[in-house]
Parts: sequence; structure tokens; C-alpha cells
Amino acid sequence: MTRLRFQGLCPYPPEDKVDDWGLTLEQQESHVEQFRQLLEQRGCWRKDDHDYYTLLRFVRARNYELDKAFKMWSDSLAWRKEFDVDAILDNFVFHEREQFLMAYPQGYHKTDKLGRPIYIQLLGKIDITTLKKITTEERMVKFHIQEYERCGQFIFPVCSRIAGRQIDQTFGIMDVKGRCPCML
Repeated sequence: MTRLRFQGLCPYPPEDKVDDWGLTLEQQESHVEQFRQLLEQRGCWRKDDHDYYTLLRFVRARNYELDKAFKMWSDSLAWRKEFDVDAILDNFVFHEREQFLMAYPQGYHKTDKLGRPIYIQLLGKIDITTLKKITTEERMVKFHIQEYERCGQFIFPVCSRIAGRQIDQTFGIMDVKGRCPCML
């Protein structure tokens, strides 16, 4: 296969190593560029929004099978439209945030040794009864979508700048210590 060079934004140089699928950096880049071309042909690629790492995440998620990656991409765009994700940071106000976090303690705290933001959830301290009183399941889902969007737009870029390389994963801690009301 002839090596294709990615023709889009790549904020940080990719690591020159064989990935978990056994592909070299050159092979990964060729697949990502093929995927970019497929998206462009189908009118689904926005140069300013869809960088190398975004496309790489989709092709890896589908074992570098471009048709399957395209299906996942299309489904993702439809889901983002359904939940108005592109505007959720501006349009969704979670007024009950403080009360919610008291009943479901969670949040980002520093970074791990690899530079990934650490997200901690204190699952053993969830108070289901209080959650049901202060908000709805639909609003909780929107809150979490908003938090992940905030991470993608603000936290990852800051962590990447600090690390001097692409950071696009979190490190999650789910602390189950304590008595969970849902287990009563």
C-alpha cells in the first residue's frame, strides 16, 4: 500500500510506535487519510473540527475497517444532532448542579502520570433518593454529555499543551467505598 499523508489538522505529532493493532505510524496515517477522504467524499468532514486524532479514534474503534468506521461516524453525528451536543455548553444550564454533586459526588482532579485528567466518581456516596427529588434522569444525562463535551473542548486541550503531546483520554476512578442507598 502506498503511504498516504494526512491532509488535515494534526495538533501534535503522533507517537512513532506500533499501535495495539500492530500497525506502524505510517500505516496508521494512511488509514486515517483514507478515512478522511471517504468522509470528505460523503460531505461529513470539517477540516477545522475533525483532526487526525478524532479520525484515528473512529478507525481504531472499528479495527481499521473504514465502512464500519463510517457507520459509527454517521451514527455519532446523528446522536450529536439529536442531543444538540454542539450547543450544549451554551444552551443547557444545570441549575441543580451543586445539589446534584452533593448527592452524586464526582469531578476532575489533577492528572495522572501520563497527563490524562483524572475523573473521580464516589459511587458509594450516591444518594438516589435525593437525586430523584432534585432532578430528572434526562437532565442527569444532559449534565454528563455536557461534562464530556467540556472535557473535549477545554480540559483535553489544556492537558495536551501541558504534556506537549495529544491527550484525549481520561483516567477514571470509581470509588465504591461506603454504603450506597441503592443497595439497601
